Amino acid sequence: SSAAPLATVVSSSLAQETIISAPGALPDIQDTDIFMPAEVQGNPFVGPRAFEPDERQFFYGRDDEIAILAGQVMSRRASLFFAQSGAGKSSLLRAGLIPDLIQQTKAGRGPGRRMVQKMRVMPILEVGYNPAEELFDSIDNVYVLSALLSLYPGKPAEELASLTLCEGLASYFDRSSADDSTSNGTSPMTPEAGGKSDDSYLSTLLIFDQFEELFTYHPEHWRKREDFFRQVNQALEEYPDLHVVFTMREDFIAELTPYANLLPDQLRARFRLERLKRNAALQAIVAPAEKAGRTFATGVADELVDNLRRGQPKQDRSGGEAAGGVELGEYVEPVHLQIVCRQLWENLPARRKVIEAADVQAFGDVDQALT
Repeated sequence: SSAAPLATVVSSSLAQETIISAPGALPDIQDTDIFMPAEVQGNPFVGPRAFEPDERQFFYGRDDEIAILAGQVMSRRASLFFAQSGAGKSSLLRAGLIPDLIQQTKAGRGPGRRMVQKMRVMPILEVGYNPAEELFDSIDNVYVLSALLSLYPGKPAEELASLTLCEGLASYFDRSSADDSTSNGTSPMTPEAGGKSDDSYLSTLLIFDQFEELFTYHPEHWRKREDFFRQVNQALEEYPDLHVVFTMREDFIAELTPYANLLPDQLRARFRLERLKRNAALQAIVAPAEKAGRTFATGVADELVDNLRRGQPKQDRSGGEAAGGVELGEYVEPVHLQIVCRQLWENLPARRKVIEAADVQAFGDVDQALT
């Protein structure tokens, strides 16, 4: 039998505030768009790791991408979100897409006024899990087991090893439809006084992140990949309000081709995330700094962005290095931006409120930060 879900997504009764209640799942999210600190706060740049949902107040430069991806996952039952390594897929999911989908806003007037959100979002699932050797004989599908362990982080693998994906999802959907409540009694859509609480219109999003792991983990179980996709399709048929998005590195997309016909619309709904262009990169530097209490002197952030755009030395017609420095590339690597800016911030004097060119030269050297 399936286990009771240990992770559920819920929303509070406050406008513009969202809460995720789950042991080991996503942290609390709060809207801080109107917050401007009087003093310098902690480092708003995350370095080489991905942003988390509670860091969305520092996540900038991706508004268009968030809107496109949100529209795709809301309108398509199964879709693909991909990019090259380091483009920021996981950050956009966690600090962009999820907060956008579950953020509550007021709708309606008078007695019918209520709090609404775009979708429910389940905990992010991954398929790369290495079980103990002695457990393999009892595992029906190692990729499904990995996903269920993400959904039920407190459950022993032995209890989930024989479950199908549908069986693993059943308790989540049965509980949601049975009482529409969470472990602390909070309704996923809490109305204002006199409002309505029916949120049965909401679809539920299931996210598979780092999905290339289906092809890099356990190659000896390659036959289970087809079974995995069939189970995903079965879950989509069993739960009409379920939507699925797969997130993966673009260099593994070809591996999906043999299985695309097993999914709705052959997984034609796809969105490629580009790296940051100049204006977006500038926003990703300036806005988080301002939110945390610091500003850049005129032209300093622009120069930092151009340093991050530096490419290969210019070449002459013969292919040799030409005079005139280096070409500025079209894109900035998001992970490079975060690494450089985090190092800059950590080394600034504590009372420094305006970041000058000398600070960037001393503490934000791109080559030094990336070596």
